[in-house]
Amino acid sequence: MINNFKEVIREVIRKSFTYAPDTMLSKSKAIQIENFKEVVKRFSEILALFNSLGCEKYILNTWAEYNRRFFEMCSAGLPINFLQHPIVRDTLAANPVLKKEWKPFLADLKREAPPFFLAALEEELIGSPRIVCLDPLTSPGRIVHGWTLLQFLKATDAVKNCVREDLENIVEYGGGYGGLCVIWKRLNPQVTYTIIDTPIMLSIQWTYLTSIFGEDKVNVLKTPGDIPVKGIINLMPVAFIDRNDLDVDVFVSTWALSESGALAQETIIKHDWYHAKHLLLAFQKASSSFPYAESFKEAAILRGGEVCELPYVFEGDSSAIFV
Repeated sequence: MINNFKEVIREVIRKSFTYAPDTMLSKSKAIQIENFKEVVKRFSEILALFNSLGCEKYILNTWAEYNRRFFEMCSAGLPINFLQHPIVRDTLAANPVLKKEWKPFLADLKREAPPFFLAALEEELIGSPRIVCLDPLTSPGRIVHGWTLLQFLKATDAVKNCVREDLENIVEYGGGYGGLCVIWKRLNPQVTYTIIDTPIMLSIQWTYLTSIFGEDKVNVLKTPGDIPVKGIINLMPVAFIDRNDLDVDVFVSTWALSESGALAQETIIKHDWYHAKHLLLAFQKASSSFPYAESFKEAAILRGGEVCELPYVFEGDSSAIFV
């Protein structure tokens, strides 16, 4: 009886701590809700556009099923609290969120990251993220994204200066809902940031990022020859990856490339990671669900990368390569 009472008290405290900061976010970011109400009206239109371009040959069955579940979530349009949906929790930064093992990542960030970097981790209202920290006001997903980015900046000696010429043009293969993109744009608003993804994920990213930054800051590549617009966010269908005219500074993929098919990986490698000066790659061990998870490792090592095993919840399963 006493133990049950203690559990109830703990749950009340947890919920109070987790959700009360939403009010604080609302004060500074209320405009995001108004933006979302307008842009979500175009969700079906944007999804139809991306769907018309195809992507099947680059996608494994596992992610084909995940995409189907994302479609179901968005059957009536993207819900404003989409980050609370099971498919999002199952696929995007799942382990640290579900196992509540984000605290070591946050401890590292508070010890190693400069104040301006921590400030960039403040969450958004869109998606109804689970706020678990008051300073910065942030969520487990953003904590893990921030930690991963910090390791890259440490490896490239850019922690104190993220606004460098060799970090101005970024391609992210598999952008989730757009969380890492937001952090990078907060650190350097002038960065050119291109996300490559499947139709449903691009549609979610378009809605999320447009609600935050405005429609004039998010460009959609509609044909294979479209060039990303400088200084803003660009969304590129995975169907367009077989191109050699992208010259970027940083190629990023946190688990997405390792969860892709062999053809997708071979295409990226064929184009030398779009001539990127730097690589930020995270990947898991090969499995029946993701049989090609480690296939690009040697190509990244040849570019000067070194394999580093990731700690904490990822230990023994995931590694990273920074160039």
